[in-house]
Amino acid sequence: MRKRAWPRILQVVALMVLAAISAESVAGYDATTGRPLELASGILFFAPLYGGPAVLIREAARRARLGWPAMVPTAAAFGLLEAGVIDQSLSSAHYRGIESWEQLLRGTFVEPLGLSAYLAETFVVGHVIYSFCAPIAIVEALRPADAHRPWLRWPGLVLVVVLYLTVAAVVLGDHLANEPSHASAGQVAGALVVAAGLVAGGVTLEHRPPRPSRGCPPRVWVVLAVSFAAASLHGALDATWLGVAQAAAILALGAALLVCASRRSGWGLEHLAAVAAGALLSLAALAFTYDPVIGEVSAARKYAHNAVMLALIAAISALAIRRARRSATAMTSS
Repeated sequence: MRKRAWPRILQVVALMVLAAISAESVAGYDATTGRPLELASGILFFAPLYGGPAVLIREAARRARLGWPAMVPTAAAFGLLEAGVIDQSLSSAHYRGIESWEQLLRGTFVEPLGLSAYLAETFVVGHVIYSFCAPIAIVEALRPADAHRPWLRWPGLVLVVVLYLTVAAVVLGDHLANEPSHASAGQVAGALVVAAGLVAGGVTLEHRPPRPSRGCPPRVWVVLAVSFAAASLHGALDATWLGVAQAAAILALGAALLVCASRRSGWGLEHLAAVAAGALLSLAALAFTYDPVIGEVSAARKYAHNAVMLALIAAISALAIRRARRSATAMTSS
């Protein structure tokens, strides 16, 4: 293997690991919280499930010379597949024995679809931000020179697909064997159709070039602060129709601000990394405010876990922003 290929392979590994940590470990919601060996084995298992799609989303976009307008809807498609087809949390009446599941489900239950609007929004948006897009933005910023280039050749892509499908099959098999309720054929078909529509819509949106805006982009710390605030407000909403409406408003406003800021000259990787960092830091901070919903975890173990995860996210975010800013400064001065 050529020596210059190793940095890109390491980026793929970093993305897969960060995606697994962001999706499963930072929130500290189950019995693995504060147990290093179990956490490590969980990260290895979940890296293909969450990191696989993150890698495939990024690689497809970079090979086709597409950007975030295509990647975000594609991430939503993979998030819908995860929640609607693979672990089937969208249609489960008693998911993993979580005591509060009935309350989360029934408050916004849509009978014709057989799912909760609150859980659908929470899971899909959560996957878009924490499982896929935020890790992509952070890892790309860690090595700006390769941010817009493909990282893998076809054998590597095939390996990622195989790992993803294998772990997805294991998760689906476990759900079918151990959960009392499953998605109907109509629900699975509906999820697949909507996912395909999201991908097609993203590609269409990408081919409509945005109009540049005048002015300079916000400072990086302002972007991070706004992202943190928006993610924190979104994460603290109730499982009610009012909460769903508030979530939609926060997402719409956040998307509008992001689109407007990104059209300004000077918007770069450091700003994208700040958006991702704000969301991930919010996830890590909110984890201090609730107890794990699966299993028994002591207070000491829980808060130690929360502190370590917050420090880890803060460190990797700071490094990503610093490297991206340094690269932008070097390009400006050259």
